[in-house]
Amino acid sequence: MKLNLGCGKDVRLCWVNADKYVKSDEIVYCDIDKKFPWKDNEFDEVFTRYVIEHAKDIENVFSEVHRVSKHGAIFEFEVPHCSNYEGLADFGHYSFFWREGVYKLCERNFYVPFKYEFVEAKFISTAPGFLKGLYNKFPYLAERYWARVFPILAMKCKIRVIKNV
Repeated sequence: MKLNLGCGKDVRLCWVNADKYVKSDEIVYCDIDKKFPWKDNEFDEVFTRYVIEHAKDIENVFSEVHRVSKHGAIFEFEVPHCSNYEGLADFGHYSFFWREGVYKLCERNFYVPFKYEFVEAKFISTAPGFLKGLYNKFPYLAERYWARVFPILAMKCKIRVIKNV
């Protein structure tokens, strides 16, 4: 099964569509700041787009996605990048994301009871022509230096759920 978390009006066929604000027979109520309404190990894939930055408890989101996902499931999320000034100015955003932060969450996080493996992070940038391709080829340089001139609007991230089997 696949979970479309915080779907809004993006209702996908053959997915479990969930949202806190959109009410419909096709959409399951889910508040990302609370325990999710599904059993452990139900989903092979979880997708969310411009949702998790609004969570007041981001650790809960990653913990609950981990709980309801099967070992090896992919969690794909799209979020504003921390160099995006519009994202920083939105008072509804409680968490800010950068590639290195997502990587560290997955590979070097000893402080939380869940484990993910970093798969990829792709930038959506304001950079002109040839630089756009370089942003994803050299992400360290893009985040540290180039994004100061041409901000990174958003990131599409994929991480894999790791469970002790």
